[in-house]
Amino acid sequence: MALITQRDGSLEIPDFAVAAATRHAEHTAELTGEFLRSIGICRGLHGGEVRSCGLSADVLLDLGALLQLQTWLRDGLCEFLPAGTPSFEDAQRAFVRQIHDVVAGKCRFVSQLYLVVLGVWMRSVAWDGQLELKADFVVGEVDEDALLDAVAELIWAHRHDRIDGSSKTTTVVQP
Repeated sequence: MALITQRDGSLEIPDFAVAAATRHAEHTAELTGEFLRSIGICRGLHGGEVRSCGLSADVLLDLGALLQLQTWLRDGLCEFLPAGTPSFEDAQRAFVRQIHDVVAGKCRFVSQLYLVVLGVWMRSVAWDGQLELKADFVVGEVDEDALLDAVAELIWAHRHDRIDGSSKTTTVVQP
């Protein structure tokens, strides 16, 4: 159990949620590292140690979030994400604009996308999707009435089935 203490109180985070968030952070770091290596900015391990690529933590966090959005777009998940989730295209434009302003000396980079995408992942994406299936998938809110109706129909349709898979009913075929 992790405990986060803030001015307005404490929040206990269960171990399974901490483990899921850690796995998500590792997955995002892998996406980011692969991208940086692919464009020649970061060569990866050097003598057993990671070399700095010269990018701030905020840039790396938002780049990881941008790459997560790109992955969701590639995998066809974006249409199932909640309203208000930034599109990859909009997020990419905002990211590049902010990088341009930093290079021009107008401001320093401030992470804006990371917490938004993390929130979407926490509320809408199966936490164990990457672990169990090597893929993300969106989980929505359950309509409990529809779920109960579907379960009732399934049970009713199989009411004569036995545990061993056979059926008590016999089918009579007329010649």
